Amino acid sequence: MRLSIGSASHLRLARIAPAFGMTVTATRGTAVMRRDGFARTLLPGVPCMVMPFQSFDLLVAGSVAQPAGCRIEIGLASAAPVPGGPADAGPADAGPDQASLHRDLSRRIFLQPDLPWSAAFAAGLLGESPDRLRRMLFAEGAAFGDLCRTQRLMRLLFEAPHRRASLTSLNRSLGWPPGHDLESSFHDRFGITFDLLRHATAAGDAPRHAGWPDRVTPPAAHYWPSLSPA
Repeated sequence: MRLSIGSASHLRLARIAPAFGMTVTATRGTAVMRRDGFARTLLPGVPCMVMPFQSFDLLVAGSVAQPAGCRIEIGLASAAPVPGGPADAGPADAGPDQASLHRDLSRRIFLQPDLPWSAAFAAGLLGESPDRLRRMLFAEGAAFGDLCRTQRLMRLLFEAPHRRASLTSLNRSLGWPPGHDLESSFHDRFGITFDLLRHATAAGDAPRHAGWPDRVTPPAAHYWPSLSPA
């Protein structure tokens, strides 16, 4: 799955938390990644690897004179979708790693967010009781509701550039709870509005303008002053 972003202003995506490995590649201008308290300016054309569940922030620092862009690609080659019921868990999903139950569930939810995810449904897939499932997640510092919310929003992040459906339709395809505000949750998670992301992803797919300058890359501290050396 691919997400292409282009911006003629500063656009920041916060708390991106992939359930699968991904690469982030600057395609033009300046893109800055911040993770684990450190920031790095991405070199245009050079992919930066992000390990599964490694949360990061991304700044696409463009201007009218120097638009910026980047490409995010998530690797799903080895991932099998979760079939629709407990009886058909599939070979790729048999026997989850008990030491990382929240990771296994996060991947399942990301792959098929429209399934009726609940503690009882997930417990049935894994052959556990709902109470034991909750206890196992608690021991890992995770909560089932937070896993569902995070991975459904992550899926929406990648669906946004490819589907121009209404939010009502997206709610259904993501399994988002009726009556819950998807737009507000998206903004709270990533720090930008859904409409702004759609605009930026449309710009990311647009052809490069002949008048745009090539690879001007100011230092990260130009955009994040707090990251300047002491």
